[in-house]
Amino acid sequence: MKTCDCLIIGGGIAGLVAAKELLKQGLHCIVISSGESNSSWAQGGIIGKGSLLAKDIYQAGAGLCHPPAVAQLPAPPPPAAASLFS
Repeated sequence: MKTCDCLIIGGGIAGLVAAKELLKQGLHCIVISSGESNSSWAQGGIIGKGSLLAKDIYQAGAGLCHPPAVAQLPAPPPPAAASLFS
């Protein structure tokens, strides 16, 4: 049987940020996820760059992308998102 200090239910952005912060405090966390979420469609876009990200979004979007929204995504991430990767 596995034990942990904290069990996080949900492997989306909130659950992973919570796990990261708890890890910084020395706690052992287990994250469980149903595997059913829109996160699988994200294709790592939060860290993607430039036209490669836009191309990937259009390909994954299967014709459902809103071009003005896609155009905003390749910009550098806001400070809060950038802190997720430090």
